[in-house]
Amino acid sequence: MELVLKDNGDYAFSGRAVNITKEKNKACAVFGKQVLNYGCVFEALPDKGQKVFFAKSFGCKRVVENHYLETRQSVYVSEKRTLTSSEYKKTYLPALKKELSYLCEPDKFIYDSALIDADNAYKNFFEGRAGFPKFVSKNKPNGNSYTTHYTNGNIRIFKGKDGLPYIKLPKAGAVRFILPKGMTIEDLTRPGLHILRATVKKNGKRYTVSVGFETLVDKIVPVKDISIREVIGIDVGLKDFCHYGTTDEKVSVQNPRWIKLHAKRLRRLQQSLSRKRYDRKKHKGSK
Repeated sequence: MELVLKDNGDYAFSGRAVNITKEKNKACAVFGKQVLNYGCVFEALPDKGQKVFFAKSFGCKRVVENHYLETRQSVYVSEKRTLTSSEYKKTYLPALKKELSYLCEPDKFIYDSALIDADNAYKNFFEGRAGFPKFVSKNKPNGNSYTTHYTNGNIRIFKGKDGLPYIKLPKAGAVRFILPKGMTIEDLTRPGLHILRATVKKNGKRYTVSVGFETLVDKIVPVKDISIREVIGIDVGLKDFCHYGTTDEKVSVQNPRWIKLHAKRLRRLQQSLSRKRYDRKKHKGSK
């Protein structure tokens, strides 16, 4: 895998790999960079048509994931072998799409994520981190979500003509979303920040879009040697406010007890205010 850095701060990878993140970091090491992946969750405001599309996508994902789980179990019972997700996509999924034509309506990438979820469920089971995989239900949170992957600009964040933020999703179109406080649209569209995937979820009547980003940062070099004498520790207490210091020196900070000192003054002020309100009501009543 190769990395190309552009003058405007953007970059591009070329080539394929099994462990994509590991190979990307190898290519970045030449430039003293490394890959940083993170995500942001936005509240989405879809229109009626987009809500219908999301509901169909959730349902189609459940159908394919449950069919894969059922087929994998039946193949293991009858043939004593494991049905891989790649074999299922080549052999069983096309036939299922012909049988159920509505499966062709949503984005094709949601089926890839559905099979990945099923494979991860089996992996967690065999490694002892979870129970045996269960069928997906619309009454559970994982049954009302789907994930699509970025390719050829199919996912894009932009500012609409009305000045509001939108995210373009495959076959769903431009979906309005709410920017978190302190974040601007320029923060999400700057050069060097790439979208990897987007996950749409529904919880009750609320819709969210989780966007996975990738960018390059300077390679983090861990500190190899550090003296314990340079470490400052802080211990917060009750009798004293805190103790801080190193192995050679310790400093105690007395508790100022501001509440205790000003409690009497605060009580007097509250009583005075209460009397004034009482006298004001009494004066109005006498009139």
